[in-house]
Amino acid sequence: MTASAAPSATDIAVWFMKHAENNGWLLEPEKLQHLLFLSQVHFCLLNNNAILMPAAFVCDKNGFTEPNIARISSVCHWQALTPEIDKETRNFLEIIWKKYSPMSIRALSELIKSSPAYASAYQAGQASLINIQQIATLFKSGLGKRPTAPLPEKKGHQEKKAPSRKILISQNGPVVVSQWQPRKLSNTKSKETLNA
Repeated sequence: MTASAAPSATDIAVWFMKHAENNGWLLEPEKLQHLLFLSQVHFCLLNNNAILMPAAFVCDKNGFTEPNIARISSVCHWQALTPEIDKETRNFLEIIWKKYSPMSIRALSELIKSSPAYASAYQAGQASLINIQQIATLFKSGLGKRPTAPLPEKKGHQEKKAPSRKILISQNGPVVVSQWQPRKLSNTKSKETLNA
């Protein structure tokens, strides 16, 4: 087995937290865990099952969590730490950051929890240790597949196509954008408003 790209999971966590701080963001612990998991999975897929960091992820009700980082980040002042990461690994982390940091915690949770990897690893009421290479393969099989609910069919009517929707990312996550259509006021209400 080859060595990991980074010497510890702490180095990767600190890199993400400092990167968020440099961008004026507060990186919530849950979002940090999602970024750690996604970076480990993507690195594994891109590098023939090599790992980004030595980490022991568990699957629990929140998704995939590295419990050591969760514990350390709850008691440690990470600002004093300096990550020891080479340039190639920093470039990789930059790609992960650009792809996933704009997403809300909820969107990241949905992405992870809707994957076949989570479905196969989650056991209610317990945190189970995972094999990252197996999980990465399962996760890859679910990338790009979004679950869609079929439109309910009405008897005697032809199925109507749903209008296409434009989705943008806001500060609170993905939002559906539509053309603004102001309400029309009825004539009686308009006259009452003018006389008021």
